[in-house]
Amino acid sequence: MSKLLMTATATMLVAGLLGAAHGQCLDDCDANGAVAVNELITCVGVDLGQVPLAQCTACDGDGDAAVSVSELVQAVGIALGSLACDPPATPTSAGPTPSPTATFLPDQLTHCCVAAYYTWACEEHTVTECETLKGVDKGSEPCSAGACGDIPPSDSHGICCVPNADASEIECEDRGASACAAAGGVVQASGTVCTATTCAAVVPPTVQCCVAKHSGTVSECEDIGAEACSALGGTNHGAGTCGPSTCAQ
Repeated sequence: MSKLLMTATATMLVAGLLGAAHGQCLDDCDANGAVAVNELITCVGVDLGQVPLAQCTACDGDGDAAVSVSELVQAVGIALGSLACDPPATPTSAGPTPSPTATFLPDQLTHCCVAAYYTWACEEHTVTECETLKGVDKGSEPCSAGACGDIPPSDSHGICCVPNADASEIECEDRGASACAAAGGVVQASGTVCTATTCAAVVPPTVQCCVAKHSGTVSECEDIGAEACSALGGTNHGAGTCGPSTCAQ
């Protein structure tokens, strides 16, 4: 469940069960020796950034200038009498206490890299939704421009700059990465749709062009572009490199 739902549920749980007095405790905002529902609600507000910590410094159990879910859960245990009363810590110059590694449950929100053509889009989903979308769970790592940059291109759909049938020009097509490479195409790692400029920088491959010599009786093979071959009146033998027998009569 989300942090908001977890903390709200914990608060509601103790609404009808409070009353035991303790020494000054975690979340005991008024230092009266008891933890009340309104104090738990205040600390939830601090955790969510809706209430300043200065309004109740007792919410911060480890002195790291922040309120964590574990501190809220501990305060609920103190309120119920199932945990010992520990006064809030005094911040020291040693710095904040490292937070424990988060364990994400199936219905908790996580950052998920979802395939979007060759690119991967970073989106916020529950763990279960991320698995359903066949995404890559990035956990607490925030979404950013490079959050999904370490994932290989998707092999389902993508932007491929591939030569046309006679290799005279480059066309933009929707092909998976493997199919694009097999066709001699170039995988475009950005963009989600073909545009007029998507493949502008991709140079058409050379073809084996048999061009007649001036005598007209013998042809020689040249590795040139398909358009140049056509302009010379040559015979296009397809993409590749000229060999000794390419233009044999």
